[in-house]
This record gives sequence, C-alpha cells and structure tokens, in this order.
Amino acid sequence: MFDTQNLWDLILRRKSTRTFSGKRLSDEQIWQIKSFLNSMDNKKGIFGFVRFELLENKNDTVFGVYGDIIGAPYYIVAVAQNNKNSLLDVGYAFERIILFAESMGFGTCWLAATSFDRNEAELRVDLKDGEIIAAISPIGEKAAKKTEAELIERKKLKSDSRLDLDILFADAVTGGKITDEKTREILQMVRIAPSALNNQPWRIVMDGGIANFYVIRRFYLPLKYDFQMLDLGAAIYHYCTAANKYNCFQRDFHSKNELEYVISIK
Repeated sequence: MFDTQNLWDLILRRKSTRTFSGKRLSDEQIWQIKSFLNSMDNKKGIFGFVRFELLENKNDTVFGVYGDIIGAPYYIVAVAQNNKNSLLDVGYAFERIILFAESMGFGTCWLAATSFDRNEAELRVDLKDGEIIAAISPIGEKAAKKTEAELIERKKLKSDSRLDLDILFADAVTGGKITDEKTREILQMVRIAPSALNNQPWRIVMDGGIANFYVIRRFYLPLKYDFQMLDLGAAIYHYCTAANKYNCFQRDFHSKNELEYVISIK
C-alpha cells in the first residue's frame, strides 16, 4: 500500500495520458504490475473484490479504442458484476491501480462508458456469468510530447479545470460552505478525482465527521451499466485515503431534488 503523503503527491500530479512512446514494458515491469494487480489487498473495493487483467496491445489496435490513444503497449482491464456496489468497487480499486501506475512513472487514462469497443474487449477476456468489463486503461511510458489531437481533447473536456469546491461540497447543518480548513484540504483531493467527460458527478454533505456521498445525474448514455458509480468509487477512494477513514456504510436516506444518495464514510 502507499503511505498517505505519497498518495497525496500522486493524486496532485497525475493527469490522463493519451499519447505513449510505444516502448514495450520490460519483464520486470510486467511482473511488478501483475503482482500489484493480483494482490488481494489491491483488488479490494468497498464491498468486495475486482478482477484485473493485463493485456498486451498487439498491433496497437486493442479494443478499437476511441479518443486517439496512441502507442500504448498494454491495457489494464477491470472486470466486475453489473450492479451498483460492484461498480463502486471498480471505481475505488481501479483508482488505486491508476495511482500505482503513476508511482512507477507510467501514463494511464480511464476509459469507460462508450470510450472503448466493449464487444471487442469481451473477445479478449473470459467473462463469467453476470460479469462485465467496467473500465480499461492503457498503461505505458508517456510520450515526450502530446499530440495535437490529445491537446484538443483535453481542451474540449476542460480536463484541467474543476467545479468550485463550494459547489461540490456542503455542510449538513448550515447548508453552506465548509469552513474547517483541514476538511477543505481533504475535499480538494476529492475535487480533482477523475470522472467521465470530466463531469464530476459527486456531491458530499459533511455531517460532523461523516461524509455523505451523493451522485448528481446530468447526462445519460444508452448503456446497460451505471458507469457513474465508477466516478463515485474513484472519488470515494480519494476521500478515504486523504482522510485516512475507511468505515463505509449505507444509510436509509431518501434522495432529494436531483441528488441521489450513494454511501457514507465515517
């Protein structure tokens, strides 16, 4: 596992990579990645475990990826059951994998929803009953220079910007901004978590020492799985590691307005 300070540094510096050098991974690097992926500690999500596979990107055509992913030698695949809690597990555990890759100096890019060809992916992975490929990520040495297409994509998605902290998070008592500076520092780590289309669908209402997570539904895609739970899982991982709190539970809350309750962390 990472120590907390190292994780903060990794979260702050990590950015999506779409352009890779094309250099193949060494046997030692492959061993390190596979060892990390296969560790039960690293497969563990909030409720259960996630299965990870490392696949070689032969002929640079793996999964027919959309979005100009160039030169990635390998892909990491996250496999889980198609239900809300299992998808939260994927988001939580996959973000741990992504930050591990960053600690090795490798580039990665979260791909979920419609950002990869799911039918091609399923031909490469042996799926059991009820399982789906929830997300994938290229992994490899970052190119020395981003392509123009990648720069355009980042600009289009506003990848380097985030919603204001006081829009995303609120105090349960006052309904207004959170004033405690330590809590705001922790929530900043959540604010910069990755999300599909940089949509940042998580919202947190702080009730004393309890963080109540909600999802705001802003767009829908014709998919048979709740990909926004991946976003919530990644944000929850950022919160748990930054706050050093791992007691996750679900309350009997009723959703209000456009917010849908997901989980609480104590």
